[in-house]
Amino acid sequence: MNRLVIIGNGFDMAHGFKTSYVDFINWYWDQRVYAFAGNTTNVSEDCLCRLVIKDNVNINCWNVFVFTHSCFF
Repeated sequence: MNRLVIIGNGFDMAHGFKTSYVDFINWYWDQRVYAFAGNTTNVSEDCLCRLVIKDNVNINCWNVFVFTHSCFF
């Protein structure tokens, strides 16, 4: 099943909680980047997605993609 249903009344967001979809996806990708550290394989996966480095590039492991937040700004 590939369906996500989000139901809410806005109470949480009206009170400043970081509970929007954007907040979740930003948190999720931060966790994915941190998971690259120490990964010496060409596959990085969890229960939501699987990332594979293709064979035709000169990169052979996810460990090289560990960045600090300052790289993104």
